[in-house]
Amino acid sequence: MKESLTDECIEIAINYFNYAIDTIENHRKTNKLFHKWHKLFLKLKSSEGGIDKLYELLNHEHIYVKYSASIYLLNVDESAAINSIESLKGTNRQLDFNIKFLLKEWKAGNITIY
Repeated sequence: MKESLTDECIEIAINYFNYAIDTIENHRKTNKLFHKWHKLFLKLKSSEGGIDKLYELLNHEHIYVKYSASIYLLNVDESAAINSIESLKGTNRQLDFNIKFLLKEWKAGNITIY
């Protein structure tokens, strides 16, 4: 049975951030996973009902899935996305570092790809 787009997004969010934040071994693999993560989340966001799926993922038990959904909701519902991102502070030291710079760059208007 083929995975749903939402299931693919969940899987890539966990794989990408586990590798990018927790492992940090191979920049080529990290870049490849980033591009797949970005492509799948953009596809989900633009699909019929995709925004609603992203809102649902804000309640996912895995922090990287929740973080990913929050990022892709920033330009849709900034308040909800930032609240979700802020709620993840303190769960992972490396993620805290990412959160700090994501929010700084978002507020400065330097992030437009999501």
